[in-house]
Amino acid sequence: MKIHPLFFLLPPVVFTSCWPTPGRVELPQLPSQGFTAYSPPQGNPGSENSWNLRGPGTVLRVNRYEVEYGARSVVGQQQLAQMVIDANNPQTRVPFAALSNKRTSGGSVDASGGWNIAEVVNIKAALNISNSTTYDIQFGNTWVAELTEQDLHKATGIRDIRKPTILNLRQGKSHLVLKTVYTDSLKIYFKTEKQGGGKVAVDIPLQNQDKLEGKYKVTNDGGVEISGPIMVGYVQVGKEGIESIFPKK
Repeated sequence: MKIHPLFFLLPPVVFTSCWPTPGRVELPQLPSQGFTAYSPPQGNPGSENSWNLRGPGTVLRVNRYEVEYGARSVVGQQQLAQMVIDANNPQTRVPFAALSNKRTSGGSVDASGGWNIAEVVNIKAALNISNSTTYDIQFGNTWVAELTEQDLHKATGIRDIRKPTILNLRQGKSHLVLKTVYTDSLKIYFKTEKQGGGKVAVDIPLQNQDKLEGKYKVTNDGGVEISGPIMVGYVQVGKEGIESIFPKK
């Protein structure tokens, strides 16, 4: 497996005075670069089964994350096993600069208008944050694992993919995963509308951590941490790549 740290042009980072440390970043260009966020984030990068269902080489139905072909059947067991080793080795995993240690609003992560993490609802209920209308996501250290399109051209199972799935890939109804993005933690920062317009952060006192019954951790800056590691999204093979891998006969 070949892993390249620079795999697409990253969107510009926009810092604001609201969150000086770390920087606030808006990511509206990520969908146009082929990034699809899992909603909710799902998959344990320490598990080979998760890489089989979410890793490079997997064929997924868009939005439903229904697996049409697992990575194992496309790239083979040896490639899959190496992928897991490389992704979990601090010496070989590749940082994903677009999200690593960045904070963004739920609505700017994907094109569907928000990243509706199930845990957000649980945290709000446990802490009785009824006045919170929106939230921010703070990513921890974030990495990317990928195959190249050339790797997929040579993949042992790529020619076994059936015509209906190839048609779905051509029409954008399914995605062939090229890169998988994962992080070691997510932090949630709740916000509420303030009188006169605008939004203000809801500060969660550290002592309120007991209300979360050990499931989550309150940070010293008023956020709630969901520990990982966890897969947060993927980048699919683009249209030209699909046409190259599955040429019309």
